[in-house]
Amino acid sequence: SIASSTPSVSLSDAISKAEESLLGTYNNHPTTIQYVVKTDGTAALAHAIQIQNETSVTFYEAFIDAHSGELIHITDYKSFASYRALPIQKELPTEGFETIVDPQDTLSSPDGWHTVGNVTY
Repeated sequence: SIASSTPSVSLSDAISKAEESLLGTYNNHPTTIQYVVKTDGTAALAHAIQIQNETSVTFYEAFIDAHSGELIHITDYKSFASYRALPIQKELPTEGFETIVDPQDTLSSPDGWHTVGNVTY
């Protein structure tokens, strides 16, 4: 079944639920209304809201059911950090690139690999 396209949960309530559930704050990125397929195969109308936690350096998109107010899906933008790069121990591109996963090293790169606002990844 497909949920009604008119939300019954306000955006402000959805933002509060997302912030509470993910222990972060809404980052003011424009929100959207989307249909999300739930694990039971039904399609739920959802508020899509970006949430950041600067303390734990997390960055999520939360999908809050626009009718029940339930958190139904999370996209974790940080958990899939990988880069195709030439490792430091290789001199030439012909020696081969590698996929580097979660490369953060705060000792050698205190500013991280990416900075969004005041958050460094």
